[in-house]
Amino acid sequence: MDRNVLDYEKVLLQGEAQYSDHKFDARNITLEQTFFDKKAGIEIAYDKQSYYNERFFPWGRHTYAGVKIDTGKWLTNGLPNPNLGRPFMTGQYDPVAKTWNDRVTKRVTAFYDLDLTEKEGFLKYLGRHTVTALYSEWENDTWNFSDGLSWDTSHDKTMTKNIGQLAGSWGGRIFGWAYVGDGQWNANSPSEVRL
Repeated sequence: MDRNVLDYEKVLLQGEAQYSDHKFDARNITLEQTFFDKKAGIEIAYDKQSYYNERFFPWGRHTYAGVKIDTGKWLTNGLPNPNLGRPFMTGQYDPVAKTWNDRVTKRVTAFYDLDLTEKEGFLKYLGRHTVTALYSEWENDTWNFSDGLSWDTSHDKTMTKNIGQLAGSWGGRIFGWAYVGDGQWNANSPSEVRL
């Protein structure tokens, strides 16, 4: 989009109502200890990561086909359209969504360096070996929440909270329509439109 039409680096077309927030926290600790002149050792590790995300996009995560110009000369009631020539955008109301994610990993590793080459007799031919044991435990907990506004099922146009709608249904979701500029009567090309 031409930045003369809308300086999208300074202004959001959808306004200041939408937001997205991300928080991430990571903590880990590792303890190591060796024994017998570093022929054996143990490592204990703990890692915890927490992630939080919240978003609210009242115009949806995208607007439908961007900005349009209202070309309707008359309203449905037969009166002249006062918004003729004005740019507008449409979008579907997107619910508030929140996600929490916690991951915890615990790990214990032990090793022993078995060097049989220093032994007498037949054992020295068995060579040198490192024996390793590993215990690992991982847990991931995720919580998701979303809610939104919709028309209620009695069709009386009352805004209600819509939680847990049927899969694949529109659930009476709200589609918005907003004018984002004055009439563009003097614009001869898309680059001359001003929002």
